Amino acid sequence: MLRAYVSTSTRKKRRCEAQQEETRKTAQEEGEQKKTEDRRTKYLKSQRRSTQRRRKERPMGMREPYEVAVYRFWMQQAATSPEGHG
Repeated sequence: MLRAYVSTSTRKKRRCEAQQEETRKTAQEEGEQKKTEDRRTKYLKSQRRSTQRRRKERPMGMREPYEVAVYRFWMQQAATSPEGHG
């Protein structure tokens, strides 16, 4: 098997180019991975913010709708007070 003679400097240059290509590829992949992670964290942050906003709108005491609360209140009044409402 005959192989064409390649000078040492050319061989070094080719090896260097291959290595550069490799590092470029890995850097690109890492960049893409970081981009997706950033997107994910951004999404999660927005989700967290929206749940906090929802919690702020309805504090713990007001879990049920207003009408239900009023209805329950009046049923309780009727149960505790003597017959009739005046």
